Amino acid sequence: MARQPRLDVDALHRGLRRVLRHGARASRLIRYTSEVVDILYPAAEHPGMNPHDRAISTEMLIRRALESIGGYASEALSIVLGLSAGTLGRSLSDRRQVAGKLLGMEADTFRRDQHEGALLYDVAIEIYRIRHIPDSKFPRSKLADLADATSGQRTAGGKAAPFPASQPRYPRRRRRGDA
Repeated sequence: MARQPRLDVDALHRGLRRVLRHGARASRLIRYTSEVVDILYPAAEHPGMNPHDRAISTEMLIRRALESIGGYASEALSIVLGLSAGTLGRSLSDRRQVAGKLLGMEADTFRRDQHEGALLYDVAIEIYRIRHIPDSKFPRSKLADLADATSGQRTAGGKAAPFPASQPRYPRRRRRGDA
């Protein structure tokens, strides 16, 4: 089996930023940001796949990365990338507003590089991990068990409970004069 060339994470991160405007569904990837499809599934390395197959594979890979990230961050990313139900056709500003609300911040705050940009970089790194590091070398289940053991909250199924929806994900800093 031929060895895959290493993925350029920075190029993928830049591509994911461009994907935000129209979304990461396969139909939108083909039409507006085919460079992301070419980064993840180059035509030269996948001669048996037509552009539609490569775009669908790209969408599935992005969804797999989001699933692996999990939690509210994954939900927010799914919304802003237009992959959640009901987000197709909504403007980027509307999707940012919903995603920001989910994480307990305003849309303009969420849009900043330390939030949206960092989350998109997490997606790029997760895609890199999926493509280049076999699961046997990086067992996600052991990390999930560790996270469950350190989180005191559990759901009925025994899994660690996510942050309550009523509380912001990122607590606000106290300012002088706040009670």
